[in-house]
Amino acid sequence: GLVPERLYHVSNVISSIGTFDERTDVYIGLQFEKGHRHLDETEYIEIVRISMEDARDKVYSGEIADSKTIIAILAYFDMKARGIFQ
Repeated sequence: GLVPERLYHVSNVISSIGTFDERTDVYIGLQFEKGHRHLDETEYIEIVRISMEDARDKVYSGEIADSKTIIAILAYFDMKARGIFQ
């Protein structure tokens, strides 16, 4: 239900070249406003807020294992270090 004011395209990812051809675009959104949630009947999402630093720590500890999420978290720090956003 959150809508980003700014959106940055990070990459187009193929999770396993040679096995799958599904492509997923990875984006980073910043400065969110509340919108409306549109969940499917059987969809239940628990929102957990953590800092980006904690998210990065969870990548390196193995707690976050989803490749698209890892790409977005690490790209956030790289793009921020390069001055793409603050």
